[in-house]
Amino acid sequence: MFGQTNWLIILVTSNALQVLGQKDTSVTRITLPVAIVSNMEVLNKDALYQLITDWLKQRTYANTAITWLLGSELCFEHPLQNTDKDKLDSETVQFLDTVPFEEVLSHTYNYGDTRTLTAVNKTLVSAYIQAFSLHGYSAKVVVPAKLIQPSDVLTSNTAKLVYKKENDLEKNSLIAQEAANQAASITTLSSGSTQQSTKSQLPLLLTIFTILLAILGFVIYLNQ
Repeated sequence: MFGQTNWLIILVTSNALQVLGQKDTSVTRITLPVAIVSNMEVLNKDALYQLITDWLKQRTYANTAITWLLGSELCFEHPLQNTDKDKLDSETVQFLDTVPFEEVLSHTYNYGDTRTLTAVNKTLVSAYIQAFSLHGYSAKVVVPAKLIQPSDVLTSNTAKLVYKKENDLEKNSLIAQEAANQAASITTLSSGSTQQSTKSQLPLLLTIFTILLAILGFVIYLNQ
């Protein structure tokens, strides 16, 4: 990320986006009105896109990849207790069922000796990423801010920490996990579609085969 012409770090809290770019001398703040975003859900996506568009018109970022840091308010966490795979899977499912969103992004992080499962609202994160991608910005990684620092305040020192942990952040990105899940879903869908297509063609193939047998039988009868 830091080898590109420009980079952005955006720390997301419940009511604002804190933004720091390579050429910025200070952190800027995009306030999120409650009419647009409330309780970790996007209420008006069009208004969110317009808010980001108006903000970007005043900036000159280019060839920019974004590191997204998610504040503690956005992250639902559960310390994992089990080591047995079956019990761990069950524990994971039970926790994710308690997260109050239809779709979530989740990943397991190590904080010291504690393995913590973190889940966030996928729709909310996707909306932010999409709002910037409409203007040519790409999402490099999406991780909890806690993975970088204990506070939800973006500073110039945060950028230094992101630089030092860049490789680890890429390995632990929530969107990397989601990309893998999407690839698996596409594979499953493709396989299911192929099976369904074969099943739907089976009656037709049997009918054609029966007709060919009847024609063959008729030809043999005429030649006797």
